[in-house]
Amino acid sequence: MPGAFLLDLNDPSKVIARTDEPIMIPTEQYELSGFFGNVVFTNGHIVDGDTVTIYYGASDEFVCGARFSIQEIFGALGV
Repeated sequence: MPGAFLLDLNDPSKVIARTDEPIMIPTEQYELSGFFGNVVFTNGHIVDGDTVTIYYGASDEFVCGARFSIQEIFGALGV
């Protein structure tokens, strides 16, 4: 399941922090059933202030969007 991680700005091969738990899990029927059911996978994102909209595939059949607070993600990273 997709989690979050923070990479070093100057050396992105270094992971500074990562979440212990996923920030996205399949819960809706269209995410749970389908060609590849019980799967969500990220495709891209847009940042607007403190909000990041993450576009994701659900069950390899749908493209969806989920909104998160960047500060809440940083909190989950312990930063």
